[in-house]
Amino acid sequence: MKSDDNKSFDVITLLLNEPRDVLAAASQGGYRCFTAVDDFRSYVSREILAEVEHDR
Repeated sequence: MKSDDNKSFDVITLLLNEPRDVLAAASQGGYRCFTAVDDFRSYVSREILAEVEHDR
């Protein structure tokens, strides 16, 4: 996915208590999958919020 300013974004999903086939399908569909809330929060802090701060 591209925004108007040509930055590339990951398509992400948080999958909690989902069977392996759901995770596999999401991964094959191009999603960056997280299965733990703490890992998802770390990603958001490191990648998303840091980018917002950088752009200010």
